[in-house]
Amino acid sequence: MKILIGGSPCTHWSIAQTKNRETEASGIGWELFLNYRIARDKYQPDFFLYENNKSMSPAIRAQITAELGVEPVLINSALVSAQNRQRLYWAGRRNPDGTYSQVTVEQPVDRGILLRDILESGVCWKEKGYALLSTTGGTTAGDMVSRHQRNGAAEPVAIKPLTEKEMDYMVRETKDGRNHFDFDYFHDATQKKSACVTANTHKGVPYNVLVEPVRIGTIENDAKNPDHDSQQYRVYSPDAKSVTLCGNGGGLGAKTGLYAAPVAGRVVGRRINEQGHRDDYNEEIERIQRFEVNEDPNKTNCLSTVEKDNMIAVPVPVRVGAMPNRDGELGTSQSRRIYSTDGKSVSLQARPNGGGADGAATGLYAVPVIPDGKGQFVIKAPGGKEIPVYEVRGGRITIKGKTYPIKLADGFYIIRKLTVTECKRLQTVPDTYAFPVSDTQAYKMLGNGWTVDVIAHIMSHFTGLTEEPVEVLSMYDGMSCGHIALDKLGAEITAYYATEIDKYAIQTTQNNFPDTVQLGDAFQVRAEDWHLPELAEMEAADSYKNTVKENAQ
Repeated sequence: MKILIGGSPCTHWSIAQTKNRETEASGIGWELFLNYRIARDKYQPDFFLYENNKSMSPAIRAQITAELGVEPVLINSALVSAQNRQRLYWAGRRNPDGTYSQVTVEQPVDRGILLRDILESGVCWKEKGYALLSTTGGTTAGDMVSRHQRNGAAEPVAIKPLTEKEMDYMVRETKDGRNHFDFDYFHDATQKKSACVTANTHKGVPYNVLVEPVRIGTIENDAKNPDHDSQQYRVYSPDAKSVTLCGNGGGLGAKTGLYAAPVAGRVVGRRINEQGHRDDYNEEIERIQRFEVNEDPNKTNCLSTVEKDNMIAVPVPVRVGAMPNRDGELGTSQSRRIYSTDGKSVSLQARPNGGGADGAATGLYAVPVIPDGKGQFVIKAPGGKEIPVYEVRGGRITIKGKTYPIKLADGFYIIRKLTVTECKRLQTVPDTYAFPVSDTQAYKMLGNGWTVDVIAHIMSHFTGLTEEPVEVLSMYDGMSCGHIALDKLGAEITAYYATEIDKYAIQTTQNNFPDTVQLGDAFQVRAEDWHLPELAEMEAADSYKNTVKENAQ
């Protein structure tokens, strides 16, 4: 079986292109696509797959459809990963007469993956780990810090920030000129027990500072006093500690606390009267579409032909604020927007330096960190780099002396971009996939790459893919996401040819798939005598290279 896959660079067509964007079927963007179409005519694959950005102009989309002879399907990567990434995919199979017909592809099943599901756990103080030793199991914390050849990691813990009253107590000078931060009586957090309760426990610090529940909001209620912040209506994150169980609490979450979690249900039209009760037959009341949670929120309803009968309430990219620019004004561009980790990520973008300005490539996300308790809102990373820590209090975040609104629970946060590993997970690339290049180049390749599990889903509809050997021609191959997808499907690849000119992408592909045959520039397919190299030619070329290498040694 022969397969042609590829997606020509979308830079010239994307709506993100603010200058000289191409909206007609002409220009360099169109010429890059024509390379793919010419390769299909000459290669005559049994199946083909072409991908590009949803934001292309309707004119270009229509012309691509006419050239390829099949309609595109729009798939959002959010169904299989934690990022919103809408892309168009054209897929076809070759008919006996040489024409191509549509490969019908349904939407992937929603896996319900959120951004928090792909975040890495903990931090480390070395760029590289040492080789594991047989004695690793007996390694202590002291060994990991002070000795070589010992691996370790540090897990951040959200600590209750000091209130203004507690901070006043801690900085107050004693008779000998010291303050309470100078005293050596902080609790050893490696112990599983809290410190002994003392007569000074009411002061809060430094005697008992414990991990706190993370409050994320308040449920709608009909309390008589709307200004009273009642415990029964408070909503907490399931990713932190629970509140203390209360035997005598009354109403809603007073005994156990209320916790936010995705639920199953349906969307249905209801008429609700002033008392808050259903009154479906009262035509004087407007019918409003509402989401109703199932009796068992962990189970979906029976599948039907009506889409709204079976819905899941899950977070989407939740924008919680913005970073200010140099003048202290809140930014409005993508690079300045701050998102919550409890929703989907934004779509990854390929930008210079791994993201251009701040979060342009990956988005900026608010993640809790540990305050040092001394009012110093900077973390000093290995190598001397200082990472700012921001305090959120009362829905406001303080940055460079100015406060801005933000949808975060009170606490301390760093605002960081995603790591390379986290970006791999967003693109459903295995953690084991290696980048022998800088993080900057890795970010770029991931932003230009495919969501692997979407590609695998589409190619799973290529009849006989796993039943016979497969030869692949990948146009604009990049980091070989197509190869990763085929491996996930269990396809037997006999030869994988790639057109690619980026030296870092070629280096990365050969590092992960050394048998890939690199062909070079995609424009070569326009030559009249163009053809893929035969196996004999490849073996002869390899033999010559080995001979040259041996003579050089």
